[in-house]
Amino acid sequence: MRAFMEIDFGQAGLFMAMMQAGLAVAALIGGLLSDIVRIEKVMMLGCLFLGGGSFFLGIGANFYTNLGLMALIGVGVGFAVSSSNALLVGMYQKRKGMILNVHHVFFGIGSLVGPLIMGSILVCDLRWQNAYSGLSLAMFGLFLIFSLVRLPASEQRGSSFSGNQVMALLEDRFFLLITMIGALAIGAQFALMLLAVSFLNEAKSVSIADASIVLSLFFVGLVIGRLMCSRLSLYRCNTKIILFLILFQAFMLLLVWLGDSRISMFSVALSGLACSGLYPCFLALTGTLYYRVSGTALRTLTTTAGIGGIVICWLTGIVSEQTNVQLGFIVPVLCSMIAFLLYTTIYRPLCSEERGLQAVFTAS
Repeated sequence: MRAFMEIDFGQAGLFMAMMQAGLAVAALIGGLLSDIVRIEKVMMLGCLFLGGGSFFLGIGANFYTNLGLMALIGVGVGFAVSSSNALLVGMYQKRKGMILNVHHVFFGIGSLVGPLIMGSILVCDLRWQNAYSGLSLAMFGLFLIFSLVRLPASEQRGSSFSGNQVMALLEDRFFLLITMIGALAIGAQFALMLLAVSFLNEAKSVSIADASIVLSLFFVGLVIGRLMCSRLSLYRCNTKIILFLILFQAFMLLLVWLGDSRISMFSVALSGLACSGLYPCFLALTGTLYYRVSGTALRTLTTTAGIGGIVICWLTGIVSEQTNVQLGFIVPVLCSMIAFLLYTTIYRPLCSEERGLQAVFTAS
């Protein structure tokens, strides 16, 4: 795509940041819509935006046109993520960690299949745009399916929204820190997923083909890790799982940055396990701690995570362009380390509070 549009690494970072911007905005709006209209309608919107953006992406080589289409794709993803998370949290109050990890396993499978399809198309010497055309057809098909589906009335909405909910969250001593930590940790994860191939190719002299295989292995780890976290969440607090995953992620990103080509490739692949349960467990933890305002809390977390992805992808691209790609990757490394240090300051009280609330949910 960079060769097709003739853009530098800084513009590539902006390209990925624009998708995250669309996701962040749509996650907030989609969460609000999920409280007002039937959730399947929000899912239909997500399919429509994602399908439309994918269909037109790459028809022309103009950078700004494709930048807008990437934002449209992000909007579609944001609507899909926010509505599906709100639906499942409402349906499975007692096992949020397990169900959200299982739910995000399917995101991991889709993320694994996508690069494999793209790799097959490139190996067959076909245009990369063909993969996005196929995605658009799949999304339009899902749009038709959701137009025929009607969820039960008791399961189709999240919690109602009010200004008092927002004020209650802003006054909470932990909520702002949780969202900040989530933005840093999940934003670093987005940067790794979106820029790993370019980093390995330009900073570590790994071929595009080999780097794409490594990215596929990353998503294999993502799927396996989410299955493991789903099982683990039945016996351990989400707070403890997050602590381990953030530390694991920070260590892997450090190896990706400092290691030679083989160590970097291995570390990117293994980072899939580290990144696997972070987002689902953050959602589950937030939904547990703020169960009275779970709809508002979840969409706020998703929006801030999207904003984190925007800023970190953009900064990585800017630093890479001003210096070099190797040095630019220090941005997600530092963000992940800062997230871990901040999390250790609130770990113990969060763990105690989550354990107490889980006992209440189990008893009820």
